[in-house]
Amino acid sequence: MKKEYDKKFNQEIERILNEVYHKSIVKSEMRYIEYLTLNELITIRNRLIGSRYDLLLSNKGYEVFEKFHGWNDYKKKVIDKKHKVENAKDLAQRFWWLPILISVIALGFSVWAILKK
Repeated sequence: MKKEYDKKFNQEIERILNEVYHKSIVKSEMRYIEYLTLNELITIRNRLIGSRYDLLLSNKGYEVFEKFHGWNDYKKKVIDKKHKVENAKDLAQRFWWLPILISVIALGFSVWAILKK
């Protein structure tokens, strides 16, 4: 289910970016437009009637086509990498005590080995 949703989501994002690259008026749902503006790929110039938007590609939006040759490469190399870094920072903050515990256990084994001699 999640894979199907991700596939549909990525296809819609790619469609929107391709349409904005060639023309500025796009018809799409607001959640996709918000995702693209959150990642600074587009800016909204105007909201037209219904679910039609007048959009403009930002510098990062042009990078999707010129540097990464498409949405899939850009997503893998930029957006997913950013999420992995944020996840690693979160884990480091949650488990700050783990290296200290390992050091204390190692110190305990060292003291025990010295006393045993």
